[in-house]
Amino acid sequence: NSAFAAPEPVMDPPVPLDPEPVPLEDPPALDPISAFEETPPPSQDGAPTATPASAPVPLTPPTPAPPHIAVADPGALPQPVAFTAPPPVAVAAPAEPMTHEELAGEIHHGLLEALDLPGVPVDAVPGFREAARGWAAARAASLRPHFPAGLDESELVDEAVERAVGLDEISSLLADDAVFEIVVTPEREVLVDRDGRLASAEIRYETERGVVRAVRCLAGLGGLDVRAPMSMVDARLRNGARLLATLPPLAFRGPSLSVRKTTRDFFTFEKLREYDTLGENVIRFLDLALRFRRNLLLSVGPGVTGTATLNALLSHVPSDERVVTAERGVELHLRGHVHAVGFNLTNGVALRDVLDYATAAQTERVLIGELSEEELSDVVQAFSTSIDGGAAVVAGVSVEDSVARLQTWLNGAPPDLLARAFPVVLQERKLSDASRRVTEVSELVFEGGSLQIEPIFRFVPSGTEESMITGTFVATGYVPSFLRTLAERGEAKLDLSVFDA
Repeated sequence: NSAFAAPEPVMDPPVPLDPEPVPLEDPPALDPISAFEETPPPSQDGAPTATPASAPVPLTPPTPAPPHIAVADPGALPQPVAFTAPPPVAVAAPAEPMTHEELAGEIHHGLLEALDLPGVPVDAVPGFREAARGWAAARAASLRPHFPAGLDESELVDEAVERAVGLDEISSLLADDAVFEIVVTPEREVLVDRDGRLASAEIRYETERGVVRAVRCLAGLGGLDVRAPMSMVDARLRNGARLLATLPPLAFRGPSLSVRKTTRDFFTFEKLREYDTLGENVIRFLDLALRFRRNLLLSVGPGVTGTATLNALLSHVPSDERVVTAERGVELHLRGHVHAVGFNLTNGVALRDVLDYATAAQTERVLIGELSEEELSDVVQAFSTSIDGGAAVVAGVSVEDSVARLQTWLNGAPPDLLARAFPVVLQERKLSDASRRVTEVSELVFEGGSLQIEPIFRFVPSGTEESMITGTFVATGYVPSFLRTLAERGEAKLDLSVFDA
């Protein structure tokens, strides 16, 4: 039976229902340069040309770029330009014309700053003429848009330069230390004071305009605004000289000016005795007043500044003491004082601030120039409480006149306040021979509920000699109360015979 057995069926291998997926390779990265490379041409049978085995196949073969494509450095490619609207064109307004006076004042003001003329010695200012002319010409050119019709530019420059440095006529007098005061009259005549009397300097201004220029020049050197209109001028120059002037139309007879210098003499009691300003007995008393720290009030009459006497007082202050001076100008000399501070009240410093500084610094001496009504209350308060050994100046024709004015200014203050602030009062006057004398020394005392003036010394004229008034300083017999107290307490051994009448 096996021979007739049917053959076994032949079956195909089973086919899996879900064949495993064939993993796909990532597509090669596209090189921006290789994208433009040429593909090798196929062989004749259609197969690609084989690459020799000896030459490795690079992933991105660096073939040169085709000639029709230029490959450049990306950083060198032109960047896009943002569109910006052009700025609007400003149409300049026409410059407003200025007057000849305004233009000259503007150039003069610029000259003062550009050449620092206020810092130059006043007698040396004319030497800056050439420098001033060059600067003024350049400044005038820049101001041409403001020129009014018909203005002469050369004349404008000349005017500005003369206003800035035009002191030729009196420059030699300003440099002369023997000249104390220079005066220009409305008749344009120049006078000088060398020995207490005005005399002709044999100089005359040719035109009124020249005097006005000199006034404006000095005013600018004194720190005033030369662009502002001027009618009356009161200014201090850097060297302490004082300028007083009047200009048309206020001064209808013509412009006038006065330059009063500060003395450079180093006055002492001995020098004032040579000038007969003080007597020997007065000097001995003032020495005691300074030694025992009594405050002094100097009353000065017309034509007297009190500078010489204040300097003499200062010269007898011990050099190691702290000293503060406050004045309008530069008139007090601080020679030899190692702890001295000087304040110029014309620079905007208030006297109250100076007194506060002196008190805080424990100052031992305070010397003050001429007092005003507004300043008196602060000074009296300070001198009667925290400051002793000081001195101040006030205008007055006599001791009685000055004391009465101060009491009025104090306006109801305690009557003993003035006696505590200024126990010693000196009166200085200008006599008919132009000499300056201390004519009275008194003490202020408060007794019986009232303020009393007790004269200590008086100047008694006895005649004239070579046109000069002669006389002696006579004691009244009154002994100052503070000296009596010191003698009675035994705090000081004093020879009081100097007060014998």
